[in-house]
Amino acid sequence: MDMTELSYDQWSQILYDHFFHDEIAGEEILFAVDSQIFTDLFPSDSANAQSNFISAVSDAINGNKWRVDMIDERRKIWERKGREGPHPALPFLALTVLAASNMGDKGMSPLHYYGPLRELIDPSDESSGSPGLKDCGFVDYIEVLWLSVEEWSRKVLEGKFGILRAKSGRVNNRYVFLAQQHSFLRTSDLRHLDKYFQRLDLEPGEKHGMELPQLRRSVGVWANTQNGPWADRLVAACAERDDS
Repeated sequence: MDMTELSYDQWSQILYDHFFHDEIAGEEILFAVDSQIFTDLFPSDSANAQSNFISAVSDAINGNKWRVDMIDERRKIWERKGREGPHPALPFLALTVLAASNMGDKGMSPLHYYGPLRELIDPSDESSGSPGLKDCGFVDYIEVLWLSVEEWSRKVLEGKFGILRAKSGRVNNRYVFLAQQHSFLRTSDLRHLDKYFQRLDLEPGEKHGMELPQLRRSVGVWANTQNGPWADRLVAACAERDDS
């Protein structure tokens, strides 16, 4: 498919197909959106795929006007029509996670999250603070959208394809953590888990007999013996999920 032809709604379907699977029924979905995911989705045209994705989301929020209320209006229309098809907030939320991943790659504090977020829509935007005008911008709707997606995945889909969790952070990063919780790991980090399962003489996805908390602790202990940023992120992710 030509990247220039992908619409916002098509990206909703693409993200749904990639992250929601019956193999993870009842489990939390790691909505790990980073630059690598576009290579996974479109190996021969990843650069154009990411550019097209950002353009599609930008159009949906009126560019650097950051009309996030327009995404919420899509949600309301979708609900009135019976919630058929993927949740219309998926591409916008994916953009917020991509910004959190970029923030982490640059070693930036969550306090500076809005810089990488703004840059995705307008690279020349050097404004500070959350984007969008009062009553129609980012902070006015981001929690509503995340909670709506969690409720949809948990109740409407009955958790049959995983649950996309929405967890707010403390006051100082209340809105940022909603995206950050899914950016502790990179898509590429998960490939290193093949080595972990090989130690158990298992193939990735094969039944291992451990409860999820036990598996997380085990992965964390193993990752702590490995070297590299990916290992550090795995250790942090396992610890974070144990504490949640």
